[in-house]
Amino acid sequence: MLSRILLVAVAVVLVGLLARSLHHTDTCDAARKTVFSVAAGGAAASEQAPAIARIEGNCRGATALISVAAVLYRQGRDADAQRLAQKAVDEEPDNATAWNALAATAATRDPATARRAARRQVALSPLDPPVVKLGASTSGP
Repeated sequence: MLSRILLVAVAVVLVGLLARSLHHTDTCDAARKTVFSVAAGGAAASEQAPAIARIEGNCRGATALISVAAVLYRQGRDADAQRLAQKAVDEEPDNATAWNALAATAATRDPATARRAARRQVALSPLDPPVVKLGASTSGP
């Protein structure tokens, strides 16, 4: 009898965790759609900042951060794009695409960070060319 109660309790906890995870995933997806809709002119620009905040709070991994950083970069919002790309790198430090996004978004604002990010991207994915020129010196972080 005790084992059945314990089994039910574990099942209830797992269902709660799965429901929470699903909520975060749904919120993340909706926020990404809002950012893309704003970029395409299908939603008001005032909706973008709250959507980005929801992405930062609900999306797991680097993928959503990278895609939104790319949208912001195309909109000329380099500082916001770089901030999200840096969060993607912090979230997944072995993700070459995240480092590539950081290199691209930092290229005009922070060339040293862009070169460092490009070097790391090449180290992680040597067959993919960096988005910024590495210059004569490619040693060090």
